[in-house]
Amino acid sequence: MITRRAALDDRHRPWQPRTLAAMLDSVAGQYPDRPFVITEQGTLSYAELAGWSARLARGLAASGVRPGDHRRDGE
Repeated sequence: MITRRAALDDRHRPWQPRTLAAMLDSVAGQYPDRPFVITEQGTLSYAELAGWSARLARGLAASGVRPGDHRRDGE
């Protein structure tokens, strides 16, 4: 018999540091059809957001943007 604590520990794993992108991919994998945002114009699911995010990342990488790149005002 699983104790209540063990069931909670199994369902809610200890927090692990990760990027926003990794968190989005994880949630989109678990709940792809759930709404991420709902507006009067429509609904965007986690899977749609993850796809949009991946396309944006590929486009930025293709244009030469690399992790850690940044630009300050005036540069």
